[in-house]
Amino acid sequence: MKKTIINKQKISFELLLFLIIPVLNVTTSIATPFFPGGLNPGILRGAYLTLYLVWFLIARYKMNVQTSLVVIYTFYIFVLCWFADQPSVSFYIFNKFAINSLMLLVGFHYIKNANNMLYLLRSILICLVLILLYFAYSNVFQIGERSYQDDSVFFGESGVNITKSIAIFVMGIPLYLRLEQNARYKTIALVVLLIGVIAIALGMKRSAILATTLGFTLYTLYTPYKTRLIKALPVILIALMLTSPYFLPIIEKRFEARQSRVSMTVDQ
Repeated sequence: MKKTIINKQKISFELLLFLIIPVLNVTTSIATPFFPGGLNPGILRGAYLTLYLVWFLIARYKMNVQTSLVVIYTFYIFVLCWFADQPSVSFYIFNKFAINSLMLLVGFHYIKNANNMLYLLRSILICLVLILLYFAYSNVFQIGERSYQDDSVFFGESGVNITKSIAIFVMGIPLYLRLEQNARYKTIALVVLLIGVIAIALGMKRSAILATTLGFTLYTLYTPYKTRLIKALPVILIALMLTSPYFLPIIEKRFEARQSRVSMTVDQ
């Protein structure tokens, strides 16, 4: 396998506006529950992303075969909003849908080489660090929603569903390790990866656990670097064994709490 060459280059301001979007999403998602009023970080994020996409479609986007269907389908949903019983509600929901769909066009435009992919993965690593810091903060000060009637682990105001976001960002770490050439950043990424997997396990959220398991399984099957994974496996197992006394009892307690919460009687 030919080694990917990463050339150090200065990040343009335009690319930077794109790279801050994942960090902006995570920051506002964490901060929004602390602002119950109408003008909260989530609203400001929506305004920024809407204006950004309008600018991108006008100034940068060029129709092509790969992305034309996304634009056509998004426009089709926009037309349907005019025929809804409550157009204002439909347009509000459409805005969320359009932001998620049209970001695919932005990705196709900017992520054209290994350098830009590395920059995006670094942004994703920052997002994962922010979420895990919030997770640690929630447990130190014991804030957030209780899950499964169990108060052994706190996941902040966002609740246990935050583990779904952790799973998404964790999936980018193997590719990041492939492209990153800075040994210090790689070490940080490995530590963050381990903590992220433990956080997902503590959350006991089946969708997050299954997504992470399936993702790593597929990566293991298709990566050309299976030998490296095999060599790294003993280190990973040792790390899990050394840290298991700290998280296995909590997982067992939360499993019992979840089991009692979802159990049903014959009458039910």
